[in-house]
Amino acid sequence: MTITEAYATFLRHRDGQSDLVAALQRAGHGLEAELLMDWTGSGVRPTETSDGRRAWVGPVLPATSRPGDLWLDVVELMPMLRVPDPLGWIALRPVERWQFAGFLTTAKLRGAGHKVGGMRTMKAERLTDGPETSPVTRVLRDEASLYAQWFGKFLADRTDWQLVAESIDPATLWGGVPAEWGGEEWEGAYSVTTLETLALEDDLPDELIFRAHEAPDDVGFRTFVRDDIGLFTETEPAEAIGARVKDQAIR
Repeated sequence: MTITEAYATFLRHRDGQSDLVAALQRAGHGLEAELLMDWTGSGVRPTETSDGRRAWVGPVLPATSRPGDLWLDVVELMPMLRVPDPLGWIALRPVERWQFAGFLTTAKLRGAGHKVGGMRTMKAERLTDGPETSPVTRVLRDEASLYAQWFGKFLADRTDWQLVAESIDPATLWGGVPAEWGGEEWEGAYSVTTLETLALEDDLPDELIFRAHEAPDDVGFRTFVRDDIGLFTETEPAEAIGARVKDQAIR
């Protein structure tokens, strides 16, 4: 079973946990597999990684956490890092094709399929073709935003990334991944955020600005969540999250 198939089954029915763990291990996602393996299937529970880091596993934000903690969001299936206040949680890696494929098959967003700048939105062939565990690229900003909102999250803007870089070692987030993009917009444009451009002022050079209808070949994205955005709470049942966030994402 591929990781895409295992994740889609898990996302739709909340079963097949052992199949998903095995698929994650084969795909090289040892952290996700390690944390998911011990999850009981309900609530948010504390645990530790093999190297002794404090971690939380579950479909909602942990009620208590401290900077440096990990949280495996078992809905997006994304390992998140707790960064100092007021930042919240940021994804440890870019969104990958198997995750976007699971989102496309489960969300069933209304209004998908219209053309933007000659590109048909939410076109699976453009967004998911290629190695399953490679970052999603050639993705329109609105598509990335809908993905994030459906999971109760959002895209970090350049200010968020600047604060992250000032509070933790950026190398723990970037590594060898594609350039990140930000959420700061000027007349329908968005900026590509890299370690080199974080310190730049608002007068970004033209080569770092992409129009909203463009989908650069080498730009991935991550999700971000703050404790105070109100989408996740300790008491909200897991099955209610998808429907509630879906409604918000497509208004």
